[in-house]
Amino acid sequence: MGAGGVSGAGSAAEVRRRAVVLLDQLRELLAAVESGELPVGTAYRHRLEGAVTAVEAVLGLPPSLSEGMPEPIRRK
Repeated sequence: MGAGGVSGAGSAAEVRRRAVVLLDQLRELLAAVESGELPVGTAYRHRLEGAVTAVEAVLGLPPSLSEGMPEPIRRK
């Protein structure tokens, strides 16, 4: 496949790698929103939180955000 498509051996690993990169980028955006560096409305923040949760689910990770608690859950 061309132009960013994924094909051949190792494609699942490549998809996972790209999902991890996306998750890192989404978390950076969310951190910027939470710090006030990137001012956005509540609706956009909730969409961003939903995107983080969705990518975590695709990767088989436990959710780092709780519905009742918009701040990331700090893991030790």
